[in-house]
Amino acid sequence: MLINQTVQGWLNAYDFETITVSTSTKRLSSVKTEGNVPDDFGKARAAYITSSTSAVRYRFDDDPTSTVGHVLPAGDLLTLTSYGEVNKVRFIRDDSEAVDAKLSVTFLR
Repeated sequence: MLINQTVQGWLNAYDFETITVSTSTKRLSSVKTEGNVPDDFGKARAAYITSSTSAVRYRFDDDPTSTVGHVLPAGDLLTLTSYGEVNKVRFIRDDSEAVDAKLSVTFLR
């Protein structure tokens, strides 16, 4: 699958993390999303997230379950476009998967 990624405006990638998602919910690391003012430029304004191994489910308003929430299939790209989304998103492995998911996350601000 071909994925084109472009960064528009003034946002720049500043950090990266890999998250293992299994049968309990996971959030993005607050150390990465919140920043360390005044040493840097503040909170994450966006993020690119891909799953390399298994599908995950995600929600912004509450914890997802293995059967409830939006599906991010392995190999697809999820783009979060605000601090609110980056701060609130939660993930869990989809119930159709037997292998834990590995999420690659690039943070932008």
